[in-house]
Amino acid sequence: MKVAFLTSWFPKYSKTFIINQVVSLLDLGHDVTIISLGEPDPPANHSIVNNYNLKEKTYYIPKINTYTGGIKQYVKFVLEHKSILRIISEIKYGKQSPERLAAQSVLHDPNKFDVFHAHFGPTARCWDFLSKEHPDIPFVATYYGYDVTKHLHPENYNYYSRTNHWESVDLAIGISEHIRSRMLMAGCPEEITTTLPIGIDPDLFQFSPSDYDPNETLRLVSTCRHTGKKGIEYAIRAVSQVKNGGVDLSYTIAGDGDLTPQYREIASEAGISDEIEFIGRVPQERVSELMQEAHLYIQPSVTTSDGDMEGQGLVFQEAQATGTPPITTFHDGIPEGVRHAETGRLAPERDVSRLADEIEYFVNNPKEIIRYTHRGREWVESKYDYAKLGKRQEEIYESLLSK
Repeated sequence: MKVAFLTSWFPKYSKTFIINQVVSLLDLGHDVTIISLGEPDPPANHSIVNNYNLKEKTYYIPKINTYTGGIKQYVKFVLEHKSILRIISEIKYGKQSPERLAAQSVLHDPNKFDVFHAHFGPTARCWDFLSKEHPDIPFVATYYGYDVTKHLHPENYNYYSRTNHWESVDLAIGISEHIRSRMLMAGCPEEITTTLPIGIDPDLFQFSPSDYDPNETLRLVSTCRHTGKKGIEYAIRAVSQVKNGGVDLSYTIAGDGDLTPQYREIASEAGISDEIEFIGRVPQERVSELMQEAHLYIQPSVTTSDGDMEGQGLVFQEAQATGTPPITTFHDGIPEGVRHAETGRLAPERDVSRLADEIEYFVNNPKEIIRYTHRGREWVESKYDYAKLGKRQEEIYESLLSK
């Protein structure tokens, strides 16, 4: 099977789950081409990218800053394949039109691909013209979180329906039931929806069960982008509260972003700068090591003022695979992937006291950590193994092609 993955930026540090999807399909013997609107700076430097030669499988759409440049490329294509009137219909798409025009050079051959699969709603909306260009090739789109939740916000309402986006999609995948329900709220017809979580390679996360002794330092870690929905400011405040209660602890924060200076300031104001270490962005391999070194993973995700939310929170599956119980929130699709009081502990959003209570639960019940770790690993292996999910993805494609 020949599959075109349509992305905005590839390979990206914060989008390792797309890399995993590509690899799972390659392992099943399929031919995957990644078509990206650009290369991130810096690109994800994960070993899997090099091991599978993913850069060589990626086509980057030429950057075109003007319609003139796009039309020059498109006219050549039109003379060989299409009516010149198509140019007029492309122009109506505004700022996305140049990229769409340039893309034709790699996408015009109807025999080149069996399936188009777009990742994230805005990217899918940018590429959905392919459904009309090649109606015999299924157009699949996966929606991950913000791409649905932010577009239910009053300022962005009808983001998809006003361009008739849903009419161009043969199958719309939500990564959680919660996201699927949001897709329905955004106007997606229920009959074209399904749910497929994003997965991890459990073998990349060595199972190292946490074994906490109350006489030692309690080690917590976060590894995420420093954006509002990750809730790190509430984690810092909760850690401060636990520390002020007499618990010896340390907190390592990996990742970076616009809010990093604010997090440092909050830590300073809370008087726990000595207990918190900011280590910046790290490669995927180091994420696993950080989790192995910690007793608990904490990331109390929240809904931001503009409606941005998590979709699934893949990092929580990574933590459970490693044997590091996550402490997070009853937020969006997270409770589907972290079972409260079984594989992790959840608190209401922005409730610092409850977060502190969940940390202290393990301080007061240290033997519970080892039980949580084994249940968490089993849970991830059964539901979030990327190879098993890749097989399900293959079945989805085959079902569409058989219609």
